[in-house]
Formats: sequence, C-alpha cells, structure tokens
Amino acid sequence: MFLIILLLWLVCVGYYIVALVRTWRASPLLAILMLLLWPVEIYVLIKYWNEDDGPRRPLLISLGTSLLFIVFALMYMPKIHLGEQDENAFDQAITAPADEDLVSRNVRRARALASLPRRNDTVVIADTPIAINPPAHFHFIDREALMQAFGGTVDEPAASTVGWFVHERIDLTNRRAWHVEVDYFGDGYVPGGGLSGVATETLLAATQTELNRQAETMSADADRISGYAEVPSYDPRTARATWVEQVSKWGRVESMLDCHSLQLGRKGVAMLSISGLEPQRQELCLRSVRMLAAHVQFGRGQEYADYSRMLDRNAPYTLADLITGAFIDKH
Repeated sequence: MFLIILLLWLVCVGYYIVALVRTWRASPLLAILMLLLWPVEIYVLIKYWNEDDGPRRPLLISLGTSLLFIVFALMYMPKIHLGEQDENAFDQAITAPADEDLVSRNVRRARALASLPRRNDTVVIADTPIAINPPAHFHFIDREALMQAFGGTVDEPAASTVGWFVHERIDLTNRRAWHVEVDYFGDGYVPGGGLSGVATETLLAATQTELNRQAETMSADADRISGYAEVPSYDPRTARATWVEQVSKWGRVESMLDCHSLQLGRKGVAMLSISGLEPQRQELCLRSVRMLAAHVQFGRGQEYADYSRMLDRNAPYTLADLITGAFIDKH
C-alpha cells in the first residue's frame, strides 16, 4: 500500500512539473501563480485546452493521480496511527457492515419507553392474588403494556414480571432514569423465620456463588456482588424483607446498587427491585422499594397471616433462597 501511494505521489508531482514547464513557455506569470495558488491550474487548463503542446495533458494526468493519491492515503492513514499490530483488526472494522440493528434497536426502545401507558388506579393482576395500588406521584405500567413494547426483544419482561412502578417526574428515556420492577412468584408459603440465624457473610457468599453459577449456565458476563450496602433484614410485623446489594455491573467501572424488597403473602411472594442506581442515591433506592412494597395488596384471605398449615402448600425455597437468588431453579 505504501509503495502505491509513493508511486502516485511521484507521478502526480512529475506531470505537474511538466505542466509548469509548458505553462512557463507561454506565460511565466501563470506558472508562478500555479505554484502559489492551486486553483490557477484550472484557469490554465481552460486557457490552453486546445493547444496540443500545452499543459492540458500533464495537468489532467496530475489531477487524476492526485485524486487517487488522496484516496489511498486516507485508507492507509488510520493504519499508521493504529500501528502494524492493529492492521488486521482495522481491516475487519472497515469491511464489517455498520451495526444498523443496534442503532435502530436503541431508537425503537427509546420510542417504546416514551410511549408506555401509565396508570394511577388500582390494578388487579390477573392469575395472582395481588393488586397494585400506586401511591401519590407514582404510576404503574402493567405487563401487557411492557409486552406490547418489548415482546420478542432483549428487553422482554420475565415471566414473573407483572409491571413497573414509575415516578411521575421520571423520563424513562433519560440515561439516569429508574423504575421499580414488580415480580410475583406464586409457588407457595415462604416461612419468614428462615432468615433468622443466617449470617450476613453466609448470604453474601451464597449470592456470589449463585451469580457465578448462573453466568456459567448462560455463558454470559454476569453482575458481581461485592457486599451489602443495606444488610438483608426481615420485619415479621409487615412480613417484609429489604436489602441493598453493591454490584459491579458488566461494562461499568463503578459499583452500582440493586435494591430489593419482598412482600410475603399466603401463597406467594411479591418482589420489588431497582437495578443499577448510583451509590449516592441509596436512600432513594431503599425507601422506594420499601414504600412501594406496602402498595402491593394481597386479596382478602390471601395475606401472610392467613396461612393455613393444613390447607396451604409451602414454597420449595426459603426466604434466604429468595435473597441469594438460589430460588430461581426451584421456581
């Protein structure tokens, strides 16, 4: 490539010199101006176009080779900056098609987020014993709307997701936007006492192990939990567990927060989660999931206190399993 560029440059300069000599014979002033101002050569080309022994032919050849020189030089220049060790990678990059799918997917996602219908009335969730009652300044986006927006894409909600809580001032298309995801697992009664006596270090180690196992199963890069910004706790009075994880998100340098709150019911569990919030917004994260969990209402006779040892079945996992993620395989 370099030899081709050098040859084109020599041909371009050589024929330009010939054109200068022929122009000098007719007008030394024009020849000098050609050296100083390149547009003058266009005037010279037109002025002496009909002269067979004039500068027409060498000028045309010089102009043609100069264009080729520029094209090849631009193609070669990035390789000079990258270094020879990166030439193969650069060649692959310029020959690969542009990732139009990624761009168009991001545009479609932004449009879908902006158009999601929000509700502020009580929503009864089909096939579950729960109803969602959005508090003041919050709205609810139900599963049907999420499926219409994201069905068949990587953003499609999980089978357990029943909807999102969104604050009225939140623009979901904003990079720092957040929402509270609501999931329901109707696998049976989960004993709340299963968390007592379990050391925080044990829960953390179990969570780390589970995340690693899931990453290996999915053959994908997974989040890494480094600790708890808020230690898992359970309130038997409200049948609610809350905790905040310090997580290293894939592709992010700084640690982020994942906040969770579990609201236990007679025959299942509602989980409320915020994922990927900045550490400085920990209080907002924690208060939101804890407050909104209280607005997930179990129907009459379906509250946690309504459990019947004789009539109801137990879930195949414990409260600790819900916190560590080990319940997924048993769900």
